[in-house]
Amino acid sequence: MTLPYLLGVCLGQSQKAVGGSVEFRLTNLPSTTPDTFTWLFGSMAICTAIADTVAISPSYRDRASVDGTTVTLELRNLTLKRVSDPAIMISGSPDPLVAGKSSVSVTCEAKGSITTRKWMKNGGTLSPEPDRVIISEDNRTVSISPVQKEDTGEYTCQVSNPISNVEASATLIVNYGPEAVIIKGEDHEGAAEFKEQ
Repeated sequence: MTLPYLLGVCLGQSQKAVGGSVEFRLTNLPSTTPDTFTWLFGSMAICTAIADTVAISPSYRDRASVDGTTVTLELRNLTLKRVSDPAIMISGSPDPLVAGKSSVSVTCEAKGSITTRKWMKNGGTLSPEPDRVIISEDNRTVSISPVQKEDTGEYTCQVSNPISNVEASATLIVNYGPEAVIIKGEDHEGAAEFKEQ
């Protein structure tokens, strides 16, 4: 039984023109060509070679070729899909959000070839706060725990690539109690005052 191993990761040039082509070559080619290898884009197989047979995924069939000796992959007719259908999903504590008690996650989803994802709040850049406002590494999700009254506002996710830019917005409302309450009045024996801090 032969276990698979990683020959290497190869990154192509990102500035190739739509409709053009790009070659991916291994820089540390093994001394003997492997009997079996697979080229992947993310987790999707572009092609798999077993012995002298190369199987190319249907979605790449007319746009990809592989040199079995050098393990070089060529992609032709490069495409870039427009970003579309942005949507923001809010999850976490049920409504209403209560300052100091509730937690919330705001997630941005979109379709297409996303190269940039950016969060804004009330028109300005949303900044993370250590241990309270966390933005995921891929900028998909903003998690706030616990929410504070200052978190109320319009949250906008902008997603883009070189040919399109779209955004979606959602409003968070954080409820909070009265602050520095002073109740003045008279009781039966004279003036009384009650303060809540």
